[in-house]
Amino acid sequence: PIVLDSLSTVSFDVGSTPTENTVGAQVRLLVQDLANNYWLSNTAFTSPNANSSFTWNAGNQGFGIGTDGLWASFNPLAAFASQPSGSDLRFDQAGASWVPKDFDGISGIGFFYEQDTYHNNLDLHVESFVVNATTATIPEPASMMYFQAMLAFFGLWRGRRQTASASL
Repeated sequence: PIVLDSLSTVSFDVGSTPTENTVGAQVRLLVQDLANNYWLSNTAFTSPNANSSFTWNAGNQGFGIGTDGLWASFNPLAAFASQPSGSDLRFDQAGASWVPKDFDGISGIGFFYEQDTYHNNLDLHVESFVVNATTATIPEPASMMYFQAMLAFFGLWRGRRQTASASL
């Protein structure tokens, strides 16, 4: 898993977008926590025009500054199921509850693009999506058991050594 700290950045670069007007569109960061819950970032970039770049970081989203910023719970399956047949996946930003989150690990990361007013097929060219974050160091259970066994061995060995020295 990865964690977001104050040095983390997530960048989204848009290339040429010739067939659709992206005015009113929004791009949000989408993360999946270790419990398989999905969260959308409060920071949304609007109207991602051709040849533009967007970056989430400590300055605009709050990575690693007490929390990882404000997030809204998002269930893609429920959002899709609540729409009429033939509709698109939608996020109810007006009804969203924004809460501070401090992720202890993230198992997935991506972006959510939404545009309510498009009239053609969407032609959005994503040139790059780059995540610069820290890998969480979570010891494996086997490593922890080995470490604890070594501590117990050295504790017994030290105690036995002191007892032997005292009897001489």
